[in-house]
Amino acid sequence: MSPGAPAALAVRLAGLAAMLDAAALVPGLRVLDYGSRDGWSGTLLEASGCQACFAAPPGSAAPPGHLLHDGIRLDLPAASQDRVLCHRALFAADDPGGLLADFARILTPGGRAVLLEEAGGPEIAADRLRLAAEECGFVRLDRALFGQQALLLPPAAFTALLAEGPAEAAEIAALRALARPALEGVRLFVLHRAAGPAQDSLQREGLAAGIALLRARRVEQGFRLVLRITNTGDATWLPSGGQRGAVNLGLLLLQADGSLADQNWRRHRFLKAPLAPGEAVETGLLVPLPAGAQLSLDLVAEHVRWFSEPGTGQRVALPD
Repeated sequence: MSPGAPAALAVRLAGLAAMLDAAALVPGLRVLDYGSRDGWSGTLLEASGCQACFAAPPGSAAPPGHLLHDGIRLDLPAASQDRVLCHRALFAADDPGGLLADFARILTPGGRAVLLEEAGGPEIAADRLRLAAEECGFVRLDRALFGQQALLLPPAAFTALLAEGPAEAAEIAALRALARPALEGVRLFVLHRAAGPAQDSLQREGLAAGIALLRARRVEQGFRLVLRITNTGDATWLPSGGQRGAVNLGLLLLQADGSLADQNWRRHRFLKAPLAPGEAVETGLLVPLPAGAQLSLDLVAEHVRWFSEPGTGQRVALPD
């Protein structure tokens, strides 16, 4: 390994970490990894529970299992990917606008394209990229600020960074020092597709619920509950199960003081058919609640979102 290799490795790892964070990944998302030349991103995507496919730019050697882009159109159906990760490949393409349009074509409503590009490569100003993205159907462009190095600060300076209120000159200088090594090497852009009208629980938008406790009684095994669950949003709920977008009732276990003990304590599958906005369903369940614990309820579209993010739900008052 050459003397400069550790620094180069730090740049690559910092950029990859920033890409994955900016993509807002959740398990079950379908992700196109475009232009990655090593196995790191694929390994991390699979560890995140995402369904990844890989594509190589024109003229490159496509590893086994990778699509080889013909420079015109990716061999993927429209609206088939929730995220696109593009590694240092857009600005180097013969037709960046065409590639960008194809990213927009294969993204689902509300999807994101995350672009990592060399700062010293072919220069495309951010405003030109934004205009090109808007022509393709993207509705917003964000630029990401991220750091590469561990910046060592005295305790007082570190505390100042976390303080509320307007940023002081010293804080701005510290942030610049943290971010500059990465920003001088690469630029990170995030392009957002319009969410479109709410349709079903495969997308995050339009998911809302009302949970009413109709009856609760203590039994030998715990508590028997009867609930009325109403779709108060504008997206249809898909039937319960383990697949992406399936709507289940999530039971969150709380400590005696009300703090969260286990967000994913139990799931209750209550929905046998799609539930349209405004409709309701009643369900019964047995809850073997541990002694001294409390219970909170929330709906969850699996691998998409908790309805009341960050998933704290509503606490249930149980009989003594």
